[in-house]
Amino acid sequence: MAFVILAACDADPTPTSTPILQATPTTGAIAQLYDAAKAEGKLAIMSFDSTYADLASGPFTERFPGIVVEAQLANTPEMTARIAAQAESGVYETDLVQGSAGSVLALADRGLIAGPSEVDWASLGYAQELLLVDGHLPVQWDFVYAHGYNTELVDPADLPQTLEGFTDPKWSGKVIASPFLYPSGMAFVALRQGEEATVTLAKRIFDADLVLSDSAESLLGSGEASLMVHVSINRMIKDRLSGAPVDYFFTPVAGAARIGLAMVKEAQNPSAAKLFNYWLATPEGKAALFEASAQALVAGLGEDNEIIRRVAESGADIVLESDANWRERSRLTAVMREAVLGQ
Repeated sequence: MAFVILAACDADPTPTSTPILQATPTTGAIAQLYDAAKAEGKLAIMSFDSTYADLASGPFTERFPGIVVEAQLANTPEMTARIAAQAESGVYETDLVQGSAGSVLALADRGLIAGPSEVDWASLGYAQELLLVDGHLPVQWDFVYAHGYNTELVDPADLPQTLEGFTDPKWSGKVIASPFLYPSGMAFVALRQGEEATVTLAKRIFDADLVLSDSAESLLGSGEASLMVHVSINRMIKDRLSGAPVDYFFTPVAGAARIGLAMVKEAQNPSAAKLFNYWLATPEGKAALFEASAQALVAGLGEDNEIIRRVAESGADIVLESDANWRERSRLTAVMREAVLGQ
């Protein structure tokens, strides 16, 4: 599936969202769900950062008061291990767990994640195109791989037009990348351009004095690097709004990993978990997520937000994660990591 995007060189960086109304359950159905959620009185969310929990304890509980929210922070390997440990002990402490297709499958394969037989996702506002892992992961936002640049060091007219452009000698020692995002971003490119050609290209960029750092985005903002290969749009928007002199741009092929909140099958607060997922799919929830963290869907029937509008003019090919390609993308990520980083 191809979409087009526009590099945000001169656009207003302030994230705005113009949600499109969509079909939602009847007021009576949601009122009943809310009554059940209030009776439970709690919602425990395990996620990468506090974004979801902050939304749940803020605008969500303003709309649906009477639910106490617990934040459980963990990285992806920790999430998988902790949910598995809860299953082994029989004591479930988590209702919702953030993830992408790969991490959720690892839990769904063990029977630990609620799927379409437990949750009527359509009644909560999720079209089939927004469900991954055979209906076990409702998608709320897309991690779109762009490239970043320091606006005080680089003129937009000089930005690389292709990935090969990062190998230009003028950028030697001035390009940075995340050791996690670099192979992941190149894997999406490989889905379009082929494994062998993309491995060769990834090595060429790496050999052109590419600097790897777990703090790549911060180093870009501080001016210790001029360009960054493969970075998320939402991180660049957030950093720019915080005052960092950064912006983003695209080369012809880019990927979009789909992220959402899966429901633990034995969740102790299933009604609250469903209600929060419902709210995230409403115009109010989407606007709140975008305002809080510049996270939004880049594709979907009836979707409209600032990122989509900026995506609409460049002609880049956006490789959207789906059940048809995410397993191959995961394999290619491992190939890139081994071939380029030796890990």
